[in-house]
Amino acid sequence: MPRVSYKSIYTGTFISTPSLDSLRVLEKHAIGVDETGVIRHVAPLPPLISEDEDPLISVCHVARSWGWGMRPCGDGDGEREWTWVEGGKGRSSWWFPGFVGKSNRR
Repeated sequence: MPRVSYKSIYTGTFISTPSLDSLRVLEKHAIGVDETGVIRHVAPLPPLISEDEDPLISVCHVARSWGWGMRPCGDGDGEREWTWVEGGKGRSSWWFPGFVGKSNRR
């Protein structure tokens, strides 16, 4: 897998399967993926103060808690350390991390 030059933060609703017989829905969450494509962090997004507030504020709060650089948040210099990929809003779109390439082989 080619190395990506920055980390990624994905936000939205995530569907995961912690075991073969369970399903977990994480609404309004952020997932931090490192440069090699490995999920390193999962956290709920803090609520916005108002509908008019920029959602990047919540993403930056989560990035700070993970110790990730702040250039996308207006702090720091140099190249970006991470990029933000926002998922769809509402219950009509989800992320499915980890489903690609998985099968239930016996």
